[in-house]
Formats: sequence, C-alpha cells, structure tokens
Amino acid sequence: METRKRVLGEEHPDTLTSMANLAFTFKLQTQILGPQHPYVISSVATLNQWELENVDITVTDKL
Repeated sequence: METRKRVLGEEHPDTLTSMANLAFTFKLQTQILGPQHPYVISSVATLNQWELENVDITVTDKL
C-alpha cells in the first residue's frame, strides 16, 4: 500500500482500488471468520501498528 501511494500517488485509481480491495477483504474476513479468529486478530494488530507508525502527532505546550 505504501509503495503504491509513494509511486502512484494517494488519489491514483489503482491506489484507491487497492485500498478498497483491502478494506473489502478485511470486512469479509471478519464477517466469515468472526472477530475472535486468530487471522482477524492478526489483521487488526497489523492495521493498528500501521496506523500508529503513520500518525502525525503534533504536541503543543500550553504553558
């Protein structure tokens, strides 16, 4: 996903299609296997880790 975004751009049709396919696959995986299945738990952990690595945190001091 990151390579597609970097090479093609975040709004390129191929990037958007890949993101949609990933979201659809995750939804089906959760629906079919259930939220407690090890594969689903692993997918959630991977997505959470990716999100944490890509969050832009700005800290401001209000003193």
